[in-house]
Amino acid sequence: MSENENSVNKLKCVICGDKANGKNFDAFTCDSCKAFFRRNALLNVIYYCPFRVTPCVITPFTRKFCRACRLKKCFDVGMKKDKILSEERRKMRVKRFKNGLQDMNKLQNSSLDVDILDKHFVANNDNQELPNKQIAKTDNYFIINRFLKDISYDYENRFELEVMPIVRPITDYLNNFNENEGKYMSELISARDLIKRPTAQVCGEANDFVDVINLFNIATDQEVRKIIEMIKNLSSFTKTNLTDQMKLITYGTIQMAILFALPEYDLKQQSINVCIESLWKTKVNFNIFKDIKPYLFEANTNFYHNMYIECDNDYIVQTLLMIIILFNPNRPKLENKSYVKLQQYVYMHLLLRYLQLKFQSECMAKEKFDKLLKCLKFLTTLEKMFVKNSLEDKHKDCGELLTEIKNIRIKDNAYNY
Repeated sequence: MSENENSVNKLKCVICGDKANGKNFDAFTCDSCKAFFRRNALLNVIYYCPFRVTPCVITPFTRKFCRACRLKKCFDVGMKKDKILSEERRKMRVKRFKNGLQDMNKLQNSSLDVDILDKHFVANNDNQELPNKQIAKTDNYFIINRFLKDISYDYENRFELEVMPIVRPITDYLNNFNENEGKYMSELISARDLIKRPTAQVCGEANDFVDVINLFNIATDQEVRKIIEMIKNLSSFTKTNLTDQMKLITYGTIQMAILFALPEYDLKQQSINVCIESLWKTKVNFNIFKDIKPYLFEANTNFYHNMYIECDNDYIVQTLLMIIILFNPNRPKLENKSYVKLQQYVYMHLLLRYLQLKFQSECMAKEKFDKLLKCLKFLTTLEKMFVKNSLEDKHKDCGELLTEIKNIRIKDNAYNY
């Protein structure tokens, strides 16, 4: 038997003195005290010592006699109730275990050769002279290409961001971002600061359905332009080949624009302020959809209500979610899905890392992370409804950029993607 195995076998439960099975909730305990703490620590119940002795002596024989003293000793030795998984998290973990998965397993399986992939991506992107074959693929992207034409493709002199070790378990949530995480976050926040929301005043309310759709069209066209300016300042985006840049913009920026409007949502009134030209805002109450297009009312309220609550007006969470949406590897006709997938995982890692720093609790961070990603399902539904009502009708003014996005989706046979 090794020295390490001997030392483990000698460990005793710090609560009752029985043989410890490992570290549970930040303290070495036996299975019995581990289960006791999980059952009782989160209950809003005050226990009293039946023996009027403070404290009772807790042994393997007496540990079931006094819950008050046993629970107090658990907290005294440093056991942490924020380490206890919620019922929802426990069910999810059991489900993952039954399927042969562990937490973060998808990240690990998708990025085992991160260094090799990174070299492969850099090698692919070194040749950015845009040969004729690639130019032919961008013939339908006149407006989008206009926004991308000033991107520098000098990758030798570009500010390089190392691929962070996203398979590393995140346990140091009491500390700050590491160097690589900090580089990504600094670059992202600097890019987002370029498109801060305007402070215009609300000047009226739209009451006509057609006016509302046209208002959304104009505002979305403007927001997509701003978003393109933002993502052009991200190294992770500019390292993507030009064809994939076009696809990511075509299929991701409308969803990003919808999420970008989140701070304008009024939870109590179920309304949103739509800004045009940074000059004025128009209030749109979602009740206008109730009788005419009930599915639009449901899609808008489902997304904005849930995301508003989960995002909690957090500027950084909203920004990270926007980039996670951008780097969706399931977009149609991507040439380098592996690179896009890797970048999405990097920003998902950053979101989870930020939440751990924010909540100072791994359990709370993972729970919030899961809820935020679930809200993106509502966003996908809402975007499909927006595409159907805003882009389908040729008589509605979509703006030249939004019109081009519509035409490309039709050409790709992915109109409602």
